[in-house]
Amino acid sequence: MVRAQADRLIAVTELAESVEDQQKEVDISSGDLDEEKKRWLIVGICLHSIISPLLRKYVDPILSNLFSSLVASDFIDTQGYNRYLKKYPATNRYFLNYESINNNRSVPKKKINNKWINDYQAYDYKVTSHVDLSKLFLQPSMAHYTAIDESCDSSALLGMVVNISSFQLAVQFDAEKIRSDIRNPWAHCDFTEWTTAKYTDSFQLMEQLVKDLGLYNREENRVLGALNTWATNGQNFLSGTVLGLEIVNDIHHQTSILSEYVLTLCTETDSQFVKVQQELNDLEISLQERMRNLEKKSKKQGEELNNLKEEMRKQVEDHIPNHIRVQHGNDISEWEQDQTTFVKTRATHHILWSLYLDNCIVVTGSSGCGKSANIHHAALILRDEFQYEIIPVLAGPTDIINYYNENKRQVFVVDDICGKETINRQTLLMWRDYSGKMEKIFKTVENEKESIDNSNMSDPKLLISCRLHIYKESQFQHIKLLTRKECNLLSSDLCLLEKERLLMLQKYHPRYIIEKVIPVIENVDFFPLLCKLSKNKTSEETIKLFTAPLFSIRENIKYIISENKAQFCALVLCI
Repeated sequence: MVRAQADRLIAVTELAESVEDQQKEVDISSGDLDEEKKRWLIVGICLHSIISPLLRKYVDPILSNLFSSLVASDFIDTQGYNRYLKKYPATNRYFLNYESINNNRSVPKKKINNKWINDYQAYDYKVTSHVDLSKLFLQPSMAHYTAIDESCDSSALLGMVVNISSFQLAVQFDAEKIRSDIRNPWAHCDFTEWTTAKYTDSFQLMEQLVKDLGLYNREENRVLGALNTWATNGQNFLSGTVLGLEIVNDIHHQTSILSEYVLTLCTETDSQFVKVQQELNDLEISLQERMRNLEKKSKKQGEELNNLKEEMRKQVEDHIPNHIRVQHGNDISEWEQDQTTFVKTRATHHILWSLYLDNCIVVTGSSGCGKSANIHHAALILRDEFQYEIIPVLAGPTDIINYYNENKRQVFVVDDICGKETINRQTLLMWRDYSGKMEKIFKTVENEKESIDNSNMSDPKLLISCRLHIYKESQFQHIKLLTRKECNLLSSDLCLLEKERLLMLQKYHPRYIIEKVIPVIENVDFFPLLCKLSKNKTSEETIKLFTAPLFSIRENIKYIISENKAQFCALVLCI
């Protein structure tokens, strides 16, 4: 049985892990995204989120050193129209573009020979920072950044590297290739260009640039790893492979960032970026739709996962075999049905009150006086009001030893503990042998009896019904646990009152039948059993049952004759 439970637990665990993995994944094979658009998107994300931040770190210190050098050699921070640096280096065929700094682009043009030309004499030629210095090497449309930060995009960064001689030739070559083969085609948004070969070449170019920058090994490996991750995820994204939820979230997040960036370009530079921004918006909307579909699927899978985890928890905590669980459920179901005709008596209240003080209660009395009905009712109260687990004891004290769980609130219920008509000595010996272990489970701390509250209503409870003559057996009395707290339903304090008997009758019969049996309702101890037996009987049958209950005595005597000759002899001698 242990091996079977272990195998079942392994199977449930594997199934739960499978569902948990599925919950983290999304199938992106369906949808209307073209393969070319997907390639275009992934390359754009890498260019904006990996290459651009890397180039900002790379160019910033080189520009700062160049600025300091030119301040010292050419006084560019104080220069004016009469003397300013026109080219750098002097062999450069391109002039420095002072229109890009100091708001010179806003200087009014002047008219010469009926032509409007820039008024270069009115320009402010002072270069006061390395940021302004970098703008001199770019077209004014590319120089809208205010620092070497997020406002400085890949176009400007690549332009600086290509146009400024301070950068290494290999890096300049890589930058030129990325600008001409990746960045410019990406900005023109011609999706037909983005073939599988171009996608592969783009990642190779970006990786080569990273290697030529001369980064520390750790930083280089980190950046190359990020590029490889996007290249791999991009391939999966393109092929329709199931992707992890985190990856899809990342693609969606980066697409949103890219879209916001392009939106700033739409308002500040050429109109070609309007198309780029629209395409990114469409992609973002598509991804959002996929995420919503995933959330619906994930919710359903989450419920399945929770159910599996709950089953796993029960498998770990619960060592009661399934077939025993079924039997317990059947017994408890019968008890619940009996509650429709159950009447709370003063004995019932006494038993419930005693549960606050004692963890083991034995309810005694004759056959049919309501012993089992009362302990069943008490167990259901513990379950419904104090979240106890009910465990009917089927095989004796071994059930308690095997099924006890210190992490749960449990109530064990034993009907007719050591037999009915005669004592079952083998069962009694079992309870005696296990009494030491039972004492540890159901021990009651003495100081807890001094205060009545819910503090010990989490302790394990043992509810027992026992025939009075069996309870009084000397061998039974030797078991301390079983005699700690007795509730005798035949005692003057707990026996049925006349009004309680009437209430019981009202659960089964109309008033005209009750009036006929009133004269005999105090004559028998097994009155609750008579009420139960009279259910659905005619008025004549009911009256006969209550006035002549000798059949019960006959049946008990027959059982004693067949099962216990010594007790039968003692009974004859008593007569």
